[in-house]
Amino acid sequence: MSDVEVVFEPLPPSAIQYQKNQAKGKAMENLTVKRESAEAVARMNGITPFSVVNFNPVEITAPPGLLDDLSIQPIGSPLGKDRPVAWGGKTRMGKILVLENLKGHAVIIDARNEGDPSAPDVTYDWRIIPPIQQAKAFDDSYNRTREQRSMGGVLVFKGNGATLDDPKGLIEVPIATRLKDGNLQYHTKIVPLKERLKEIFDLQKVFCLAQCELAQQWSEDEQFKKSITTAHRKWGQFAIDMGWADQGRMTWLIPSDPDAACVKCGAMRTSGTALFCKCGRPYDPLKAFFAGEHVEESYLATLTGDDLRRVKAEMARRKRLFAEEEPKK
Repeated sequence: MSDVEVVFEPLPPSAIQYQKNQAKGKAMENLTVKRESAEAVARMNGITPFSVVNFNPVEITAPPGLLDDLSIQPIGSPLGKDRPVAWGGKTRMGKILVLENLKGHAVIIDARNEGDPSAPDVTYDWRIIPPIQQAKAFDDSYNRTREQRSMGGVLVFKGNGATLDDPKGLIEVPIATRLKDGNLQYHTKIVPLKERLKEIFDLQKVFCLAQCELAQQWSEDEQFKKSITTAHRKWGQFAIDMGWADQGRMTWLIPSDPDAACVKCGAMRTSGTALFCKCGRPYDPLKAFFAGEHVEESYLATLTGDDLRRVKAEMARRKRLFAEEEPKK
């Protein structure tokens, strides 16, 4: 037996549609029984939570196909839950997602042609995806050290945020072992937290600087300038914030069009990701408002059409949300 890295491969659209067409009637009834039984067994055996912490300036998502609804906000986002860790004499802030729910998917285990060959009788089974397997999927996607330019910056471990406060400084990380029958057995191994942080942060730094170098190369060629994305700019600003790069050498971070200047004080933007000028005026009132920042109504009043309607609807929603009274004890 050996430890292996596991990657979820997305099902082709034809296979997904085929499953949808077949998962009805008696087949669907049987599948429902199998799903409920598999989930009941898993709960009786106990569901152990696992956590994923994103220390990157961009959102991360689970592999497509089986875990489409799992994502973790980037650092600095007003959404999500912050989780700090001490590293290198500093505090690194991440966004944590605790995985404690079962997921699963249907698989075809038998198909028989009885009558119409284009509509075979299909037998399904239900495969549980426990939190340990969900966490391993994130680990494989972002911390695969054997692949060049893996993003890194993603900490995966057994437990919740309090686990990182263990005075022993140890965590359990998920691994998968291929058994003789071909199935995978998920379990954990104990590693020092500091060693694991070094691994993921080393990967992150290499990836970050590679993104900055690529954006710099594109910025020097008119043909490729438009290929520089918001993600590149977020990595560029992150490199500056971390002290890995000099802002003066990253001119591609500063938009060159006239709209980049603040209409109030005339100062140019010093960061491609900044929401406000140093004088306090928002560069983009709509974007700043929906990022959770306080924006003066005088700036929001400059919006028109759908943008204004969206803002007014959101203001009403926030007012209702915080006007709700706490239940009386």
